[in-house]
Amino acid sequence: MIEEMRQSLTEFFDSKDREWYRRGIHQLEEQWKKTIEEMRQSLTELFDSKDREWYRRETHQLEELWKKVIESGGEYFDY
Repeated sequence: MIEEMRQSLTEFFDSKDREWYRRGIHQLEEQWKKTIEEMRQSLTELFDSKDREWYRRETHQLEELWKKVIESGGEYFDY
């Protein structure tokens, strides 16, 4: 996705704007990496905080929700 955006923007900007553009893309890439790492850390903390009973219960509920999705042909439903 980032590579496609980079290619499109490279074609858009003329040569005098390319250095400005490269700096901007670099900043976006660094922010993206930071965001992914923050998200990974938050999810790790969330899952580490749950006990076995939570995993058992949620896994069972997930199975029931999958069945409803299949029965509804993939349509939205309230559970």
